Order: sequence, then structure tokens, then C-alpha cells
Amino acid sequence: MCIANSLGRVVLGYRVFGNGSGKSDLRADEFRSMVLEVLVLTGVFNIGDFVPALDWLDLQGVAAKMKKIHKRFDAFLTTIVEEHTAKVEDGQHNDLLRHVHSCIDTSSSTVEWAIAELIRHPEMMPQVQEELDLVVGPDMTPCNEPIH
Repeated sequence: MCIANSLGRVVLGYRVFGNGSGKSDLRADEFRSMVLEVLVLTGVFNIGDFVPALDWLDLQGVAAKMKKIHKRFDAFLTTIVEEHTAKVEDGQHNDLLRHVHSCIDTSSSTVEWAIAELIRHPEMMPQVQEELDLVVGPDMTPCNEPIH
């Protein structure tokens, strides 16, 4: 949840799970449930993994369950993006996601893209610095190492 909230703060401009009050969050509970289900399914002994000729039969229903959880994750994330898009259109948010125009492949290309966007929009640097200071801390690097 911590990583999801950190990414949410940077990309969306708000926490995606909970408000920090410690109270139960239905969205966070649903996410935890889906992650747990995926972890359980990935650890199941699947006959099709050991006898490839039987894989297409999906004798234990593992593939069907994975497809079902995939649809749940897709609907879950779509809801978050749609809610965020509505807030941006209402002028409630001005954040990093607003500037994304294509899929982001890897961490290195994400960093390259972010630096390029900061070069193109230097006026956003104070906001980025403020968010980093708020999330990471003013005397820490994103790797949680003190600055010497």
C-alpha cells in the first residue's frame, strides 16, 4: 500500500488508499484481497504446468480464476483513472498524469521522460521538489539515504 500511495501521490496527486487516519478503507481492502488471491493462485500446483498436453483443459480452473482476477484488477484501476480524470477535468488536480501521452515502458524511460518534461516545463520544478520533500523528506534521497 505504501508504494501504491507513493506512486499515487506523484502521478495522481493524491493517496489512492486511505486518508492516513488509520481507518479501514474499502478500496484498500479490495486491493489487498485481489493481491492475496493472485499470490495464492500463483502458488497453486497446476497439472498443466507439468503436463503441457493437458494445459489447454485447465483441469483445476487456474487459468479461469486468473482471467477473473485480471478483469477485477482492470475494473479497479479503470475506476481510479476515471475518478482522477473527472477531477482533472473539474480543475481539482494539476499533476504529473495530466502530462502523460503514451505508455511508460520501464523505470529508466520513466525517469528520462520526467526529466524531459521538467526541462520543457521548468515552472513545475518547485511543485516536484515540494512533493519530494513531503513524501520522501527534505534531507533524504528517494532511496532513503541521508544527504551528506
